[in-house]
Amino acid sequence: MAYTVSDEELNNAKVLVLDLLGWGVTPEYILQRGVSYQLLYTVFTDLRLRLPDNIVADCAALAERLSIK
Repeated sequence: MAYTVSDEELNNAKVLVLDLLGWGVTPEYILQRGVSYQLLYTVFTDLRLRLPDNIVADCAALAERLSIK
């Protein structure tokens, strides 16, 4: 099920992810807690952050399944 987030929700997600990363929380753990690959990928690319290779592969596979280019 796809969920569309507003600009405000996306900005809030960016702030939260940056805070979590600053506290030493790994992207893998963020995904384990239920954040979607699509949202994490969007946040990281918007902030020009580098995702770990294993997450990039998972995001690419998800994007291919969803036909996102």
